[in-house]
Amino acid sequence: MTVVIKEAYVQGLSTRSVDDPVKMMGIPGVSKRQVSRLCGEIDERAEASLARWKGNGLASGATPPASRSAAPAGT
Repeated sequence: MTVVIKEAYVQGLSTRSVDDPVKMMGIPGVSKRQVSRLCGEIDERAEASLARWKGNGLASGATPPASRSAAPAGT
């Protein structure tokens, strides 16, 4: 369930709309408080990553390097 909520948020679904995909999984629902907490964790991690990139001299407007988990298979 947590993965579905986080993915929905990253894809741009509002916190109120996240309940629909959770229900589609057969889970009765999720509290708005829980969704907000999980989305807040995503925001905190994104802000920390941005701070690290800036601290490492990443030029403004440059695209951050892809994570290793996002690398194509066989690379």
